[in-house]
Amino acid sequence: MPLLFSYGTLQQEAVQRSTFGRRLDGHPDELVAFERATLTVQDPEFVARSGTAVHAIVRYTGREDTRVAGTVLELSDAELAAADRYEPAGYARVPARLASGKQAWVYADATAPRVPPVPPPFAPELQAAFDRIMPPGIPPLHLFTTLARVPRTYERFRAGSLLDRGPVSLRHREIAIDRTCARCGCAYEWGVHVAFFAERVALTPEQVRATVHGDADAPVWTDEEKLLIRMVDELHDSARLSDELWHALAAAFTLEQVFELIALVGFYHTVSFFANGLRLPAETYAPPFPASPSGAEPGG
Repeated sequence: MPLLFSYGTLQQEAVQRSTFGRRLDGHPDELVAFERATLTVQDPEFVARSGTAVHAIVRYTGREDTRVAGTVLELSDAELAAADRYEPAGYARVPARLASGKQAWVYADATAPRVPPVPPPFAPELQAAFDRIMPPGIPPLHLFTTLARVPRTYERFRAGSLLDRGPVSLRHREIAIDRTCARCGCAYEWGVHVAFFAERVALTPEQVRATVHGDADAPVWTDEEKLLIRMVDELHDSARLSDELWHALAAAFTLEQVFELIALVGFYHTVSFFANGLRLPAETYAPPFPASPSGAEPGG
């Protein structure tokens, strides 16, 4: 039977009976590497059922010394589905480890980063790696400190990162990266690149907006830049390049540049998958996606 760790109202017999139709069997335990916080629930029906608007919530810390006391409940698959329906917006069911060694489901903060970053001070070799990538005086990105939780992944990520200049101009590189991140819905990495490079490569506010909203025919782009937008869109939408676009790219860029651009699109898909999948918080200096008057999704 599934195990569910409860640290809040699901421990109450009245809530169990109203949600599952019975009192659940349970025993005390502790949730490892989480910390307790509070969430104000806006759902009036949930507030009426639970009797309060302010509820406990847990967030993953990754630190063994942070623990949350509660109760492990034994329930059926159907009752677990009922628990999913009981929990309001703001909670997500995730697997977790308990002090007893058991694995159980727990409802945690649905908006918090899924993996905590490696905290400073960093090991000398890791600090040196960050120093090689980041501008002086700027702390390492959440992306880097989070991936550093798994050294093998971070090493492979850095090895294939294309963070050097390469054969593509910095402006063309940034247009391709910004458009790729926008099409992936990755506001995190898009904001980082706009903050660091938009002014440096002379992207106007209209061009920055056009990397997110609009198509390759936007009048803000030169003919070569329109090809970059088309390339990103075709690769994103179909994982292919049409013959027409390939010939246009080959006429405008060297083979080395085309290869580099394709690799950049692929790599920043990987970056977007990490940033979105891990729910990385925005860097303090990074702008959000620009609003669209029509409410269109990025890239449309």
